[in-house]
Amino acid sequence: MDVILGAMCFKLNEKDKLMTEGENKVGKRTLLKLKLYRHINQRIREIYPTFNIGITTPIREKSDSWTQVYRHWSFIPKYHTRDTSRTKKAKK
Repeated sequence: MDVILGAMCFKLNEKDKLMTEGENKVGKRTLLKLKLYRHINQRIREIYPTFNIGITTPIREKSDSWTQVYRHWSFIPKYHTRDTSRTKKAKK
């Protein structure tokens, strides 16, 4: 489970885009983490074609919480404020 969560964190926190100074090619571990992330994402999208990693998987019926094959939660603190200067769109 640690490997799976590590690969997801690696991609979602954009650590795959970090390169050491003076290197042109991507490392072996980075490639493996990206392949694992893509595989996991592909499998989730077989279940939920419009899957969005940034939001919690919706519950349409009460029984969904027990019968859904995959559930995804986005944990956001109650008094959370979002810094829009650090979003992907702001970086462009």
